[in-house]
Amino acid sequence: MDILNIVIIGGKELGCYLAESLSSRGHKVTIIEAIPHILERITDETIIKKMGSLSDPRLLRDMGISQADLLLILTDSDKLNLILSLQARLEFSKLKTVVLLNSRKNEWLFAKEAGVDQLIRKDQTVVEEVLRKVKVRPKKKPVHV
Repeated sequence: MDILNIVIIGGKELGCYLAESLSSRGHKVTIIEAIPHILERITDETIIKKMGSLSDPRLLRDMGISQADLLLILTDSDKLNLILSLQARLEFSKLKTVVLLNSRKNEWLFAKEAGVDQLIRKDQTVVEEVLRKVKVRPKKKPVHV
């Protein structure tokens, strides 16, 4: 199995669950959340936890997204999810993105051109769907020492 460098933005409990699940599968995981007590729930010490404003445009650059293989954008705001996916596409064109859609009425906005490689609808079984879609190839092979 290839080890992926995965960054998760938001998601509250869902983000934490996915971070721990992906980490337990051997992936390198960073989670960025705006709510401190959400991050405190993560017990896996291999997960990098960052607190910050999810709407801050410097967020992606400052969190080392350029080294990531996969970006999961899971906030409860379609507007913010779209902005983050567009920013990721513009600044890190090779980065694969999986984005949570909260409201079906906004689905038309989330096209490939908007930086969305995979769209997860909130009414789907989100955890299973994300874990299934995480089977992407890393940009580079891991170095074995």
